[in-house]
Amino acid sequence: MSFAMEHGSGWDAGLSAAVLEGIAQPVAVVDVRGCIVAVNQAFLTHIGLGAAECAPRTDLSVLAQRHPERPILARIAAVASAPSGKPVTPIGFPIKRTDLPDGTRVLALPPRAEAAANASDRAERGKAAFLANMSHELRTPLNAVIGFADIIKDQLFGPIGSEKYLEYAEEIRRSGHGLLSIINNIIDISRIESGQFMLRDEETDLGELARGCAKQLADAVAAGELTLSLAAPADPVVMRVDPRALQQVLTNILSNALKFTPPGGTVALAVARTPDGAEISVTDSGIGIATAHLARLGETFFQADDALIRNHEGAGLGLALAKSLISLHGGRLDVSSAPGAGTRVAIELPAARLVEAAA
Repeated sequence: MSFAMEHGSGWDAGLSAAVLEGIAQPVAVVDVRGCIVAVNQAFLTHIGLGAAECAPRTDLSVLAQRHPERPILARIAAVASAPSGKPVTPIGFPIKRTDLPDGTRVLALPPRAEAAANASDRAERGKAAFLANMSHELRTPLNAVIGFADIIKDQLFGPIGSEKYLEYAEEIRRSGHGLLSIINNIIDISRIESGQFMLRDEETDLGELARGCAKQLADAVAAGELTLSLAAPADPVVMRVDPRALQQVLTNILSNALKFTPPGGTVALAVARTPDGAEISVTDSGIGIATAHLARLGETFFQADDALIRNHEGAGLGLALAKSLISLHGGRLDVSSAPGAGTRVAIELPAARLVEAAA
């Protein structure tokens, strides 16, 4: 038998050894002092100890002191020895205690799946707290670095001397903005995954939003010697969306298109109504993406191994964040591409978000 029971305790009158052993959930029976009366195999497996160490009359508090590497024992001991009417429930680890008429107490631990879920929840809360703290700790000094780099670059307090210093200041500013963008993306993805990201919907003209994004990237278009075109219907396509989130998505997609399109190439931005709602598409004449990599686009930190793609900067977060933000809107991202044939990325938004013009 994989558990032992102290005879004469009176407990076996209420629940037989066979019944206890047949319970899949980890269960321990203790007396008023917190000493073991009986345990089942599921309990032994859960705490990682053998039947010999959990024999009848073993004090759980002593057992916890003997095994500090197993903090679960201290939690169980605290629940076992708590006075009647004042049960103790360790935070994040619910242990149910039932007091029987003869003074014995039955402790039921959460099943492994539930315990794992609780651990996962605690880990998620810990991650959210960590990221919120790191968000502040990283962004605050980074904003100072960017601000001072701008002051140096603009020579607000007088000529700086060598032109090299101005070049270095611009590189510091550019790199700072790049790092800040990565940090912001990580924070946003974490908030979405933990359900803390809330959309702030507004009635938004998709054509105007696309036009604003194109204007924002005008310098990058000129620097890359590219042509960026915009096509939008005469009648405004108005939807209830989060304009900041959608602008972030479209800017990420456009930036990728500009990044992977060689000089002389084209990038076409288009807004259109569709039978299912509306679509914003970005089509470029760039280097394209291998078919084998298309299915993984949108995975956090995924970057294709192609040498041409890896030569460009990026953390593999832009499309992952874009996919998540569009999913929150009830839409989807559709990507089609082939090596050397360019790439088309379509933001598909559902008809439920359309705002119909007044008759």
